[in-house]
Amino acid sequence: MKKTGNESEMDPLLDTTQLPDFSRENAQNYRGDQRTGGNVRFTDRQEASISAFLREVSVYCSKMQSQMADRLLRNHPDVIRNLLSLLSYCTIAHDREVENITLTKWNQVSIADYALHILLLISKYADESMNDLLRLVIETVSRTAHPMVLSKPIAFAIVHMISTPVNQTRFARLGGHLLAARELERSLGALPGGMEDSYSFAPLLRHLASLSAQVSSGTSGWLAPKRPSEVKVDGLYNFAPICAISSTSGLAHQLRTLLAASPPHRRARAANWSYHFYSGEEWLDLTLTLPYQIMLHEVQIRPHAPALNTGPSAIQVELCPDPGFLTWTVLGPPATTTGFSKIRIPTISYPYPVHAVRIHIRKPPDSSNLGLSQIILAGMSTIHGMCISSTTSADMIHWLTILDKVSKLDDYSIWKYAPSLPQALVAFFLSHPLNADAYARISSLLLHLDERAKITTIVELILSHIISGNTVDGEALGWLADLLYSFCVGENERIKSATQSLVHLSHHMHVIRQRQLITGVASLLKKQGKIPKSYEVSVSPENA
Repeated sequence: MKKTGNESEMDPLLDTTQLPDFSRENAQNYRGDQRTGGNVRFTDRQEASISAFLREVSVYCSKMQSQMADRLLRNHPDVIRNLLSLLSYCTIAHDREVENITLTKWNQVSIADYALHILLLISKYADESMNDLLRLVIETVSRTAHPMVLSKPIAFAIVHMISTPVNQTRFARLGGHLLAARELERSLGALPGGMEDSYSFAPLLRHLASLSAQVSSGTSGWLAPKRPSEVKVDGLYNFAPICAISSTSGLAHQLRTLLAASPPHRRARAANWSYHFYSGEEWLDLTLTLPYQIMLHEVQIRPHAPALNTGPSAIQVELCPDPGFLTWTVLGPPATTTGFSKIRIPTISYPYPVHAVRIHIRKPPDSSNLGLSQIILAGMSTIHGMCISSTTSADMIHWLTILDKVSKLDDYSIWKYAPSLPQALVAFFLSHPLNADAYARISSLLLHLDERAKITTIVELILSHIISGNTVDGEALGWLADLLYSFCVGENERIKSATQSLVHLSHHMHVIRQRQLITGVASLLKKQGKIPKSYEVSVSPENA
């Protein structure tokens, strides 16, 4: 984006930038218009000419106002389509959510700035032709090769256009609510661990893992999923404490001591774990199996510091991505580690999530005894490592913001036109680590949806998700508590100024949700055998 001399004085709160492919540095990577197969490259002179032309057009639009807008929409709809096509390849120069962006002190400096400014001017002055503009926007977005991918400038323009109740109704009458619901559902399914996975295979895999653990341990009952320690190693989580560990040698005992979350005291006289190599024995193999796939960044092995002569002479690491342990990849030749107090094997170059790690340890050069203090697997979960940085997540938030606008309309209930979407939103809200803006946006939409629920409520969907054995991400717990309180106790702005009949209806819905919450909590306690028999009758649905 170009800089102006008085940029500090202007302090623009909204700036859209040219798409990176149009910049001179990345011109060779331009992919072209997916619909036309074009191959456009801008030079300095072309960019300046186009910017000057669009600036004159925006000035003309400001002067002609409604006459210009109506005439363009009636006689030249391709102008709108071309503006939307251009903006689909652009972005906004900061990370604010589209609803938090203002037009105050907007300093237009790029081609994308002028294109967005013209589109907003047309929407501002399109009095009689607003239906035509919204129809063009819906048609253009839905006909693209990947409508799910919604650029931030277009998302901002749509949210800006439907900021009033009148335009929200127009947008819904033209089918905009159906488009937003469909693309939001697709975005949720496209995210790693999205609803397609969670609704098809996750419950089965959880039950199989639980049964396997019960058989091997001789215990019964539901087993909570293992989580890494909150203590980080170089900014990464240590997943070793939740691993299962085994060895090819039957004489390697008490291997779990190597996986302790905290290292032993550095001045400890005896090694935390030791192994004796017999005559002719040169290598020892240790296999660490994770309960789920992670993005592994580094394998750390810490020899016994006071006696480094008992440390391994070489280390080699193999990684396996699949739960069946069929595919193993050697990261390289054995690395010489004689005399090292800390051995670090980077694995960040490995492109796949890791399910198991095999460590080949070579006998110390001057001793038959091996002494180790700790093994660390430093990494991130696949959700943190892949989902949070995904552009699909941003697209999901854009569609979520648009749907939140039209969900407030009384005549358009999402329970009728997208009945499976509330359940998908609940599962995503509870199971994925999100930022505060995403949690707030989903909470707002769920509150609006629940106001229009008939039999099934969001509270019931939340409890069904948990009772079915699905996990709740730790980041979501605080938001979940606030959400349940709002459902069961809180009052919304609509009820505060409502008639007496609506107040009674709101009270009736609160009672229904409270009963569902108590019944669900009782079911969870009963499932884990923590509810007294005398309490079971009092919280049954018939007596709640």
